[in-house]
Amino acid sequence: ATTVTRQTTTVTSTSGVTRFHLVQVNTTFVSSHGGLLTFLELILGITVFGLLHNHWVSNVVLYLYLVSFAYWLPSLYVLLSGALSATGTVLPTTLFFFVFHACGFLLYLAGGIGVLVVVAKYQWAQAIAAAVLGLFASVAHLVHAILFYKSN
Repeated sequence: ATTVTRQTTTVTSTSGVTRFHLVQVNTTFVSSHGGLLTFLELILGITVFGLLHNHWVSNVVLYLYLVSFAYWLPSLYVLLSGALSATGTVLPTTLFFFVFHACGFLLYLAGGIGVLVVVAKYQWAQAIAAAVLGLFASVAHLVHAILFYKSN
């Protein structure tokens, strides 16, 4: 069952013209396991991106930085689409969604391990923290892909 909350706001301008603005919030996707995982992936991606911003000491750090950006931005779009569309529950049932999370798992895994291997000898705390969070994001994408596979 899809729960859609509808809120209507009436705005009257100084010219006396009344306009109606409609805001719909679909809470079904956002409060589901997939929505919560997407939110977690978004937070982890933004955190990795923030930790590595302007601190590219090697190509592998730049790689993880770019992977985090490439995954947190679409995750934001998925959350917004799921929350603001009455058909927001359709997107998580597409093959694109599975491929997105399967690739996210592999790319974050490669980036996290790569940064740990290359940067750990320098004991650069920000990069190590970003690598560990990248590995957590990898696990989140794996769980998301498994949940998709089991539900379809």
